Amino acid sequence: YISDEKSPASGQNIVKNVNITYTSDIDPEAAMVKIAVTTPANFPEGELTNLSKKSNIVVVVSLSTAARITPLDGAPALGTPADWSKPYKYVVTAADGKQKEWTIRLD
Repeated sequence: YISDEKSPASGQNIVKNVNITYTSDIDPEAAMVKIAVTTPANFPEGELTNLSKKSNIVVVVSLSTAARITPLDGAPALGTPADWSKPYKYVVTAADGKQKEWTIRLD
């Protein structure tokens, strides 16, 4: 987020990074990943409304190094800021070529 603090060198507002904590619930049978976000105590109150919009959120997943994940139906590329106000679908391709469609949802 862009803070109100100014850089003494440039006079520009300082960009600050606050890591938000999360838990994930992975249901292999339903092919669903639910991610729940917890706001840290040091998160500025003025930025809470931006977080509650679920916009500009970066979601990253861990896969086997031999597996591949591909967005479906307009889902955002993982690892880039996106609007996560709705669930998105991805297809995971295993090393043996088997594919499974997964849904990722930010609660």
